[in-house]
Amino acid sequence: MRITRRLILLLLLAAPVACTLPALSAQPALACSGSTHCYGIADLNTGTSGGSGFHGAEVNLRTNCMYVANYSTEWVNNEEWVNFPGGYWIEAGDTVGPPVAGSNVLYYWASSRPNGGGYNEHYNGTGPALNSYFGANIQWSSGTLWNITVGALSGGTDPEYAPAGDIQTGVETISDYSHNYGSSSAMAYWTRSDTLHAGWNASVGNATIQQNGLAFANWVSTPNWIQMGVNSC
Repeated sequence: MRITRRLILLLLLAAPVACTLPALSAQPALACSGSTHCYGIADLNTGTSGGSGFHGAEVNLRTNCMYVANYSTEWVNNEEWVNFPGGYWIEAGDTVGPPVAGSNVLYYWASSRPNGGGYNEHYNGTGPALNSYFGANIQWSSGTLWNITVGALSGGTDPEYAPAGDIQTGVETISDYSHNYGSSSAMAYWTRSDTLHAGWNASVGNATIQQNGLAFANWVSTPNWIQMGVNSC
């Protein structure tokens, strides 16, 4: 919160009177913001060298509650990510907030594309019922094409270079005033030989829990199922 102090200059015709303005107390810094996103996630990072890496990931997401204080400026997502060298990624899940969802919980997928493709989001106006499970699958197809299916939103393709070196699932928000609770289960990934591997573990070990700000995540069953959230429902 930015505090604007106004200096009031009183000009008195009579003798000057000393006036002391009360000090304003310091405001706590926001933990989550547009420049500092808050995450509660499981992360499996193998890199792409020596045959390591992924041809995709899939999870079952569940959202128990999801809302924010201001639906025009704040958002929160439950999702999965497939991350590529060079800082590019594909994500898929459900969300509330701008630019499309507002107070409705909607399926979406988004990507940051190489070769000047920029950041893009995709919706079809549908979303999950609260307390229900829906699948999120991001899978390499051929060449630089990836197929994305999340709930009833399917058929998306996006040009990214295979393989990916990192996969993640959990919650993301830009607001301290988000309220979200959910889970990501049946966690699996596609190997570079296009075999579906159950559980997010590899030669580097199990996926690790990462969290910052007000977001949290913890294992329910390692390495297959996490619960995550921001604040309380």
